[in-house]
Amino acid sequence: MSYANYHTHCRFCDGEGEPEQFVKQAIDFGFKSIGFSSHAPIPIYENWVMKEEVLEEYCSTINSLKEKYKGRIDINLGMEIDYNPEAIGNNYERFLSLNLDYVIGAVHIMTDKNSKKHTCVDGTKEDFEMILNEFCSGDIKQLISKYYSLLRGMVNEIKPSIIAHFDLVKKHNKNNNYYSEDEAWYKDEVSETLKVIKENKTIVEVNTGAIAREYLTSMYPSDQILAECKKMNIPIILSSDAHKPKHLKFYFDEAVKTLKNIGYSEQTILYKGNWITVDLKC
Repeated sequence: MSYANYHTHCRFCDGEGEPEQFVKQAIDFGFKSIGFSSHAPIPIYENWVMKEEVLEEYCSTINSLKEKYKGRIDINLGMEIDYNPEAIGNNYERFLSLNLDYVIGAVHIMTDKNSKKHTCVDGTKEDFEMILNEFCSGDIKQLISKYYSLLRGMVNEIKPSIIAHFDLVKKHNKNNNYYSEDEAWYKDEVSETLKVIKENKTIVEVNTGAIAREYLTSMYPSDQILAECKKMNIPIILSSDAHKPKHLKFYFDEAVKTLKNIGYSEQTILYKGNWITVDLKC
């Protein structure tokens, strides 16, 4: 089985390019399968999500491509659905009628329980520091705890097929500016979250997107967390969080080398309506 990618963002949200451009590029790359996962609409304004008025067009466009390219590549309709009960309520139930092939669950938005202000944990450095200083009284442990608590709530309540960019909270933590992943309290948060993922049989995404967009030089999640996933036999799926067709397999060869060094030899993918395990190779 060749590479596949189920975390993609086209012109329907914050990506670039028509869905068909992604399909053609995937075929050129030798993919057997691809999935579309535009950011689901939410009831608050964020410029990176799909607008409500194009939701129907998004679904019909992907479903039409399924028929057009049948026999050439397996195409799947998905969405990346955000979880934050305080800011956006239950933003999942309303999408069940769309007959999605899969769901990627994500936590981008964090909320201050007092002011009800919200911002993105992976926004600008200023956004991150607002969360830290205004929402969490300057306590990085509180911020991290809130983030992973949201992840656990998402996995327990939504039960997504895939969990996106597990440790997204590290985006602005270059050179351990805010915390160290080696600290016991951080490891405890990660361990507790991985236990919930294991219990719910959720797939952990290995996401190269931050490297493609030059935010980081490492993947989500960190090698240390991936090693824990391997110990717990948590399945993984390789993705590039592609916002451009050319990034559909960005850094995949390097990621596979890292994963094999950790001990992974397989990944889980969606193919012809079934989740299957395939060798971790191109």
